[in-house]
Amino acid sequence: MMAAIPQASGAGPAPAMLAHALAIVAKLPGARVFPIRAGGKFPPLVKAWPDEATADTHQINAWWGRWPDANIGITGCAVLDIDVRDGKPGMLSFEALNLSPDEKRAALVVSTPSGGWHFYFAQPDGEPLRSHNGFRLGLDFKAAGGYVLGPGSRIDGNDRPYAIKFEPGALGACPAGLAEIIRSMPAREKAPNRGELAPGAELDDPAMIAQAVAWL
Repeated sequence: MMAAIPQASGAGPAPAMLAHALAIVAKLPGARVFPIRAGGKFPPLVKAWPDEATADTHQINAWWGRWPDANIGITGCAVLDIDVRDGKPGMLSFEALNLSPDEKRAALVVSTPSGGWHFYFAQPDGEPLRSHNGFRLGLDFKAAGGYVLGPGSRIDGNDRPYAIKFEPGALGACPAGLAEIIRSMPAREKAPNRGELAPGAELDDPAMIAQAVAWL
């Protein structure tokens, strides 16, 4: 099994978050990281995160040297996000995918603060899979164009961090059946990035509302 991503120590959150970020890119093939506001899922602290996310240890040290308690955004992998908040049937939808025991054991599994799960896989060979939110009830797929919060990250008002629960000996590629479902999904127009709203933009502005309605 993989060596565990370092856990927080008595030294405080700063070195723990840096250690998590460095360990992620060392252990997960294709993973790239970037900092996100401490205690939140957004906004990213680097504006052009899809291009700036990196596995470069010097840049990671620089970012978490500047924002030592920042949460960790992860992109570059293929992540099945299982949501059970407010009675969402994420686990039922997950079981309906009929992944084999071997396919499940090929994933790095992370528990989320809300009681859900992230199953990390490597991107399959060929064209990278893209993100598709809500492709099944309670299931999101975070891949190219999307991100998840990584182990060690925390959400304001919740004392449970994202935490690794299972590590495979080697991270497997996204299961073929799941990849086929994702590739069959129609392309969606990109939603406005909440971290990239123009300064002073009002969420109840009619133009903003019309843009959101059009996207939905």
